[in-house]
Amino acid sequence: MTTTVSALACAALLLPMVTALGCAADAPGKVHPYNVLDYPVAVTADPSGKTLWITSGNFDLEFGGGAVVALDLDTHEFIPGAAIEVGAFGSAMALLTDDEGKAVHGYVVSRAEDGLYHADIGEAGAGGHPTLTCIDDDDGEGDIIQVTAGGTLTSLRCLGTELTSGTVVDTFDTGSEAELFIGDDPFAAFVRKGALPGEPDLLLTGSMITGNLATWELDADGTPSLVGNVDLPDGLFAITDSPITHRVYAASKADPRIYVFKVDVPGPYDDRDFRNPYLVTERTITIPSTVVNDHVRDMAVSADGSLLVTSHRSPNTVVVIDVSEDVEGTVNGRVLAKIPVGSRPGDVALVPGSVGGAELAYVACFGSDRVDVVDPRAGEVVGRIPVGRGPYSLAYVPSKKRLYLTHFYSHSVGVIELDPTSPYYHQQIAEITGGTR
Repeated sequence: MTTTVSALACAALLLPMVTALGCAADAPGKVHPYNVLDYPVAVTADPSGKTLWITSGNFDLEFGGGAVVALDLDTHEFIPGAAIEVGAFGSAMALLTDDEGKAVHGYVVSRAEDGLYHADIGEAGAGGHPTLTCIDDDDGEGDIIQVTAGGTLTSLRCLGTELTSGTVVDTFDTGSEAELFIGDDPFAAFVRKGALPGEPDLLLTGSMITGNLATWELDADGTPSLVGNVDLPDGLFAITDSPITHRVYAASKADPRIYVFKVDVPGPYDDRDFRNPYLVTERTITIPSTVVNDHVRDMAVSADGSLLVTSHRSPNTVVVIDVSEDVEGTVNGRVLAKIPVGSRPGDVALVPGSVGGAELAYVACFGSDRVDVVDPRAGEVVGRIPVGRGPYSLAYVPSKKRLYLTHFYSHSVGVIELDPTSPYYHQQIAEITGGTR
């Protein structure tokens, strides 16, 4: 069902006509504007290099939900018609690309709703801007309310469109079924593209409370189907993969181990748990308590697949781990370096160096209002960049040679110059605030 209301009407919740339109009855609170950042928690760079997708968390419950909004990277203007309102406290939007590398679908989990939202990224329209549309993949009963201002579509309010569970059947035992769940308090969402012939595109989500590592198979039109659950310790926090080996790494808030999985498509007679058809645990990596006493906050794999860089808060540290393969093809897992960084480090972004330069790790230090620059191979901090209040999430845009970050407390997005030929190299050159909250 699709209903069109104006932003003004939907904000005036006490008017009887609004309830009749279906706004206040199903989603209390003001509509989240397409150009407002409210405690932004995540940022995703579109592979086109033209758009930045920003997740607005709505931690103060100012609006009816959180949102994913779009920023034009050429003009630093927010894009009408490329925003969706979803449940509060969302994740970064994980992107599915087509064979040409163009983002065509987006997926974001909501901690408030314990659900997964699926969005279609449409072809560039007016001004060359993409569109973002809620998709109801569940029971066909979800409502999508179009929000307009001055006759222009500004955003979509997604109601009842989130996915939460599924059923899987053992094809070798027709009497055996199992319920699968996204889990309570889903925090992470990550798209793992099929790397070998026969491998499907997968979406992996992790829950903070129940520790579900949920596997969603993505079909040809991007529709996610929940096909697997791996039960890990509570607090599943971070998921990434290797650009070379395509192994999947997952880390938990309540467990010092990092789980290493390979993706394997089972044959017709393979002995495999039908509730987990694709992920095979290869090994776990434990960072010794003599190094850190804190779980992984974020992690990233180097471009050559040999290093895993992790952030921790007790003490405030970046750890560099050797994840190259030994002679038997097993991940090494040796700690190579422990590097002190600023207060409360979080997101880690690995950025290729210029010609002849080292690959650098940029670390959002939430408690220090700065981004620390780490050379993981040298094992040292090589720069510190002052930024806005509460740096949280990072995204590198290669075509711009810039790093974009969310400021949780400043309700803004910062822009850091990474062109080494620029006089503003390693400086925050802009802060984008959007409309009034």
